[in-house]
Amino acid sequence: MKILVTGFDPFGGEKINPAFEVIKRLKSHIDGAEII
Repeated sequence: MKILVTGFDPFGGEKINPAFEVIKRLKSHIDGAEII
């Protein structure tokens, strides 16, 4: 199984997107599912 994680560029004048910061910390696999 593969799990696709999507996101957006920073918006509203912000320089970083907190959601992207979280995504960068995800493992490549969770319970046998590949995170892509």
